[in-house]
Amino acid sequence: MFKAFIFDMDGVIVDNTSFQIQSWKKLLKKYAVNFEDEEILQQTLGRKAEEIIIHFFKTKEANIIEQLKEERFRIYKSLSKQKLELISGLINFLKLLKKNKKLVLLASSGSKKSVNFILSKFDLRKYFNIIITGESVIKAKPNPQIYLLASKKSGFEPKECVVFEDSPAGIKAAKKAGINCIGILTSYNKLEKTLFNIKNFTEIKKSILD
Repeated sequence: MFKAFIFDMDGVIVDNTSFQIQSWKKLLKKYAVNFEDEEILQQTLGRKAEEIIIHFFKTKEANIIEQLKEERFRIYKSLSKQKLELISGLINFLKLLKKNKKLVLLASSGSKKSVNFILSKFDLRKYFNIIITGESVIKAKPNPQIYLLASKKSGFEPKECVVFEDSPAGIKAAKKAGINCIGILTSYNKLEKTLFNIKNFTEIKKSILD
């Protein structure tokens, strides 16, 4: 029986993957940085903004990274304004977890600003017992650090936790942490090494709570 339910944010809680990708493409095009569409997908989903910037802009200067982070976030907010939607069935599932007194965690590689933006927009904070953002870890997915931290904060062993993820990098991170993973098919049509995959939370079965 799973005792702690851990949610990634982008592509798991909110259907924002396309806006995330578009915002990175706009930023890169503005500064004439070459990229391939597949590279964008592989390098951005589930990863920290700092690492994405270092990869594409080939810089480790803190002030430049911070400026680019802020600019990319403004582009993202502008693109997604009034268009963001929660993954179907999410709220009912969160309510079910709360009713069954399950521990619910948010573990996102996104910045505190990005996480707070979504939590406030959809009034979600009340559903999560513990919130972990990208600032809480040094290494991003597929490094297992964020999910090891989530397990530690939950007070449960990794095998007693389950993660909801939408990207291969996130699934690798969960598996390396010894945590089972359920795939959400919002960013990819196929995900491997998961317990099972669902398109959204309307497909989740109550037996997962047993």
